[in-house]
Amino acid sequence: MMYANDLATGRNHYTADRATLKVFGDCARTELHWNDGALVRCLFDTVPEARQYLRERGFDA
Repeated sequence: MMYANDLATGRNHYTADRATLKVFGDCARTELHWNDGALVRCLFDTVPEARQYLRERGFDA
């Protein structure tokens, strides 16, 4: 599942300024943030999937 605020709609995820990873048991949520307030959240069934998503976008996860 993915959520994006209005500022992030259609934005290239590889251009995010920073990222966060939140772990909930076996599941995880990633957040991509841009300095202008744009935000994208993604939910993953497993933590390794979430880490791979962030690594593919150039973040250390």
